[in-house]
Amino acid sequence: MLVDLREFFTLWRSDRAAAAAGASASRAERLARLVVQRARAAETLLVHGHLAEASRLADESLALLRTLREQFASVAALVGPLPEEGRANDDLAATASAGQDAPVDEAIDEHALREKISTVTALARSVDGLARGREGRSSLRWQRIGTMVCIALVAAIFAVRQARTIKLTARCSGSYDVAHGAQNAVDGYLASTWVLPDNTPGWLEVTFNRRVVRLLEVVNAQGLSNYGVRDATVELYQGARLLRSIEVSMAATIGTPNPTKVPLLLAQPIDRIRIQVKTWHGYGGGIAEVRVE
Repeated sequence: MLVDLREFFTLWRSDRAAAAAGASASRAERLARLVVQRARAAETLLVHGHLAEASRLADESLALLRTLREQFASVAALVGPLPEEGRANDDLAATASAGQDAPVDEAIDEHALREKISTVTALARSVDGLARGREGRSSLRWQRIGTMVCIALVAAIFAVRQARTIKLTARCSGSYDVAHGAQNAVDGYLASTWVLPDNTPGWLEVTFNRRVVRLLEVVNAQGLSNYGVRDATVELYQGARLLRSIEVSMAATIGTPNPTKVPLLLAQPIDRIRIQVKTWHGYGGGIAEVRVE
């Protein structure tokens, strides 16, 4: 398993096999790169009308291909039959190198040159993989490392979010009925709501493992237009000891939920928060969801 992972990230087996091939493989890769380079340059020069130079580079690419076929048996299987190089254009190419491009270009059969370069380009493609040799292995290696880094980042973000999500349990002074109990306020669903009996003050209390908590979020009752907390006191406890009280006011929920965020401003760890409902919207108090961070 560890060996397979090492190969996945480093391609060490592939590199070792390439190293075992020694200088021969390196020379083949260098020649293949030159073949591809000359063929692409010939195409570019042809497009821009430099026919003599294009012809010369096409012939160089063919000559390099021929050398590859002769010196490396593995290349012969990749490359098909090679056409003859354009010997008739050698003098023209020499003239071009002397700075007489215009008359030389006019003297070349452009149609025949296009066919030759097209053939050379097709042949060059057959050794493109060899030309990319180590570069291709390196690219694959980095692609795989990049993929795993992305996966690790996603996992880390998920872990941080999970760590920030504190598991809560809830109890209350009372509820409207069994369908609107305290646990509705910590179940993760805004559609479920804890509701107090009509026109009755009361409290909702959430407990959790003792820790430092920075923020309390309270989402007022959802889908119940005649219920919701208006004014409340948030009490922070460590065991039986009350450490801090905070007065808050909450707007009624109309449409999109708008959580009331209460900074706790307390450096000491706590394990219990009680929300004392003093006044309400409509018939009585109600809370859809409570979160702590």
